[in-house]
Amino acid sequence: MQIIQNSEQTIEEIFDAQLALSCTNIEAWSDLLAEDAIMEIPYASTISAPP
Repeated sequence: MQIIQNSEQTIEEIFDAQLALSCTNIEAWSDLLAEDAIMEIPYASTISAPP
């Protein structure tokens, strides 16, 4: 999946593409992040995710 196809994509389209990738291929999605990235998900407890 190619996230940024051209400069005509809207921020909504880019966000939707990265969200879809994060739900289907977490490893490929994580490759988009910096090595020292920190992910904070304050609502994780509402979806039964570990803290």
